[in-house]
Amino acid sequence: MSGYPQRQICPHCDHTEEECYENLDQDSDGRVTCHWCGKDYYAMPIYDFLGFEIEKFCEGCGEQESECYCEVEDE
Repeated sequence: MSGYPQRQICPHCDHTEEECYENLDQDSDGRVTCHWCGKDYYAMPIYDFLGFEIEKFCEGCGEQESECYCEVEDE
């Protein structure tokens, strides 16, 4: 098990933030305000890197091949 809590807990008042208010945005600066005590703190989600999803783009429509619905011509 990792040393990271699974829920967002305010380090000022130990209030567990409701899921709808948790910071899940990795592109944010990590600054959040506790909805209980009103103090700011840093909370950034940590995700495991699973690898890359790699797929070609369709030359006909430009969509990912899994999302492409172009008619395939039998040659």
